[in-house]
Amino acid sequence: MTPAALSEILDATWPASAVGRSGGFTLRGDGSGGRRVSAATADGAVTEAGLDEAETAMRAEGRAPLFMVREGEIALDVRLAARGYEIAHPTRLIRLDIPLAPPPPGIVHAHWPPLAIQRDLWAAGGVGPDRLAIMARARPPRTSLLARAGQRPAGTAFAALSGRAAMLHALEVAPSVRRRGIGTALVAAAARWAARHGAATLLLLVEAGNTASLALCRRLGASETPAYHYRIAARPG
Repeated sequence: MTPAALSEILDATWPASAVGRSGGFTLRGDGSGGRRVSAATADGAVTEAGLDEAETAMRAEGRAPLFMVREGEIALDVRLAARGYEIAHPTRLIRLDIPLAPPPPGIVHAHWPPLAIQRDLWAAGGVGPDRLAIMARARPPRTSLLARAGQRPAGTAFAALSGRAAMLHALEVAPSVRRRGIGTALVAAAARWAARHGAATLLLLVEAGNTASLALCRRLGASETPAYHYRIAARPG
């Protein structure tokens, strides 16, 4: 997947609250909504003057410069490394062809908007109001997914569509029911929802150190490629 195509899907399914452009970069701003909605991405060829301009614009907003370096953006990576930026959070792109085997009947329900119990599950996993606001900004079609273990809420996730691809975000399984197939059921339910809306592919982004989630996706037959890493300023500007 090209860098531009990946950013198009991310901006559609996990959008920042503010987007601008400076120095040949797209600048995203979203308070505490996380790195994906706060990182700058290159719009094309990168120059030193353009980097200076993008850094200045981010610092003028009172935040440290943060860049997302997508797969294949070697020139940008080299320039940022020369400026002392450090690599952080390398992330893999997971691709699952639709359809998948359906989840067990009744275990997962897709609906919008999320229920209070889903907000509680997300909050317990560190997904707070800022990220819930991101979900609300995503263009339809979008859905939340609630999994149950018996009568107990067991897990939740969010999915949205961009063209023929759906992306699954914020998958959270309650600690007490992990390793019981809840994550697999949520992924399968997301794929079923996406298929109903014309998608051919389900995508996930998983940090390289998240071995449990990567193992789950591999068991489902997913393909896996590098997606991006961040470059974070290592010294005050």
